[in-house]
Amino acid sequence: MNSPRTTRRTNGSHSGNGLQAEPAISQDLLETPGFLLSQSGRLIRDKLMTALKPVGIVPQELAILRLLVVSREPISQQAIGAKCNLDKTTVTELVDGLEGQVYVRRQVSAKDRRSKIISITASGRRVLNKAEKLATVAEENFTSLMTEREWSTVRKCLIRFIEEHS
Repeated sequence: MNSPRTTRRTNGSHSGNGLQAEPAISQDLLETPGFLLSQSGRLIRDKLMTALKPVGIVPQELAILRLLVVSREPISQQAIGAKCNLDKTTVTELVDGLEGQVYVRRQVSAKDRRSKIISITASGRRVLNKAEKLATVAEENFTSLMTEREWSTVRKCLIRFIEEHS
């Protein structure tokens, strides 16, 4: 079923009741990168939040679990922050949540006792496996309006924005 936002007419034509339909979003806003990027980010984040609800994690926690698996060894909270582009407080909150669900283990680093290293647990790997399947479906649905070539172009541009502005 279409939402009202997707079914509104934006071409200035009249609707069946004789009233002129309002555009869903101001055309002026659709010309600004800040609006487009923030709205796109909000929309995909909302889709991922909904998709991940059955496994009880949020998109940023999914990113941390993915990072821990690809790292193949425990990594510091500082490294998580740097690799996920997250501030220290947010990393601590997310790791606290994952640790509370027993998806990660936090230990004092043998190299630097002031540093905490994080590793994924067996239950963290299981939830990651389920979460990745749910996230993949949501992401594929979100990007399905684009061809593979269009998505590739958008992806490259977004990576460039992130790399240049981080």
